[in-house]
Amino acid sequence: MKLTKQQLTKLKDQKECDAPSSFDDAYEMDGGITSTKMGIKVEFILLESDFGFRGEDWHLVRQQLINCDGRKYDIITIQFLDGTERDVYFDITDWFGK
Repeated sequence: MKLTKQQLTKLKDQKECDAPSSFDDAYEMDGGITSTKMGIKVEFILLESDFGFRGEDWHLVRQQLINCDGRKYDIITIQFLDGTERDVYFDITDWFGK
């Protein structure tokens, strides 16, 4: 797949984004989220604000629920247009299962 200059520029910006990539700097998903359904929507809004449109700029590879040190995390793996992947971490402890 050959990428346009605009796509290559966007890809560079995506890879330099400061989105959380570990348990230590996970998005803290609390303030105002009242259900799992709402929390998942917010996760994907954050992903699109950081990386562009799902299905256009990146694709979902997997979504994993992980328990670590008494906290619950959602780790979402996305794949960019060039085939590279990135994990984005969300701390979902406060709303998961509601």
